[in-house]
Amino acid sequence: MEVVWTVCLLSIACLYVVLAPYTKVEESFNLQASHDFLFHGLDISSYDHNEFPGVVPRTCLGALVVSAVSLPIVKIVEAVNPLSTRIYAQYIVRCVLSAFVCAGLLSFFSAAKRRFGKDVSNAAVIITTVQFHFMFYSSRPLPNIYALCLVLPALGKWLDNKHFSMIMYFIPAVIILRAELLVLLGPLMLLELVRFRISFFNMILWGLIAIIPSIALSVVFDSWFWQRIIWPEAEVLYFNTILNKSKEWGVMPFLWYFYSALPRAMSATMVLVPVGMCLDYRVLEMTIPVLLFIFLYSILPHKELRFIIYAVPVLNLAAACGFVRLWRIKPFKRFPLFPKLCRLGLVGVLALTAVTSIVFCRVSSLNYPGGHAFAEFHSLVDNSGTQVVKVHVGNLAAQTGVSRFGETTRNNIEYSKIESWSSPDEPKAFDWLITEQDGVRNHTKTHEVVFETQGFDGIKLNRAWPFLKINTDSKVFGMKRNKQNSP
Repeated sequence: MEVVWTVCLLSIACLYVVLAPYTKVEESFNLQASHDFLFHGLDISSYDHNEFPGVVPRTCLGALVVSAVSLPIVKIVEAVNPLSTRIYAQYIVRCVLSAFVCAGLLSFFSAAKRRFGKDVSNAAVIITTVQFHFMFYSSRPLPNIYALCLVLPALGKWLDNKHFSMIMYFIPAVIILRAELLVLLGPLMLLELVRFRISFFNMILWGLIAIIPSIALSVVFDSWFWQRIIWPEAEVLYFNTILNKSKEWGVMPFLWYFYSALPRAMSATMVLVPVGMCLDYRVLEMTIPVLLFIFLYSILPHKELRFIIYAVPVLNLAAACGFVRLWRIKPFKRFPLFPKLCRLGLVGVLALTAVTSIVFCRVSSLNYPGGHAFAEFHSLVDNSGTQVVKVHVGNLAAQTGVSRFGETTRNNIEYSKIESWSSPDEPKAFDWLITEQDGVRNHTKTHEVVFETQGFDGIKLNRAWPFLKINTDSKVFGMKRNKQNSP
């Protein structure tokens, strides 16, 4: 059965890659690093982060591991069918990352099977499958997702009461990838200390055993990557927590994770979490540290679902326990139809969750107009010619899907992503502009619109069928220099 679930989970994750193959700006560092590892090797001077380092330095280790596994597949595809762009490698990298996440997820569910039984484990897989956000995020090259690859087996070891192994997985995730995971590790370790499942001495000793090589690993590889002595996650932690700079990217209400992020991530299956907590003490004990993690993390003003993505599998397991208890409920003498109504309601919960996943998937596929515009541009430009074509990629396009994977493998196109013009005449030097609406208004005298790319523009609820309509609007435009301004 585990083989079936493995294929099912990985197929869904890869399907999301195909339906939404592009990435956003917060994923750009790891995505560009993967490209550079694959196609530039040890030539660090050609790496993208030299030109676009980002606000804070990030570790390269997650991208390095995924790229190393992806490299043989990329080389085989490249040898069999060389293409004009390397976008196929982006698909491969993201699918490999999702394979790591699925492996960790199945490790967690295997531990759940030993702790709660086969039916609960199977129900947890089904619930995860019909939800959208977790499987969609599983292939996104975010630091949180690389950390998830270690956190999932760590949580599995926690369920198995194998604390040494748990710490050996958790500490590298904290030290190398996401230091804020201490906020999750803390409540988990506190519970184990209170329940006398681990001694304070062993906890400290095992932690030190894991901390020292983790710091050394990060400093060695990342110092080479950034060309200076650095421990990236220490700088990120200082930036986000001590300086509290993350609020510059937006501030959400304190309870946002509870009333917005989790309901979207779990959809209708969220109603089963309190059922599981009420009907099984083990579930209550398992869930409290995770809810405490979310509560503590809510102190930071800037909030995103990916920051608490580690909590979703545990809450899904709690929901699965509630699902199985309600499915097995026995009939009452006065209400013999109650079990059938419960099962009908449970099927309805799964169906409603699946429907919302379809809607979320469609919306997400429309969130990357820059990537689609970049692909459209390359389909219109003659890559076989010798004349050099200069193209400028605007801010919105760069943030919504443009990456080095989408660039041509030939040398007849020069790309620019400069963020501001030094003079009003500078755009005239570019044969093409991939720009947003403001760019169209500013450059109509020198360039003409050749194509436009649609993007998500809200959801409208109707009283009649179709009750829900996903609106789109022109977001990114491809403009070609007109003949009057051509050299």
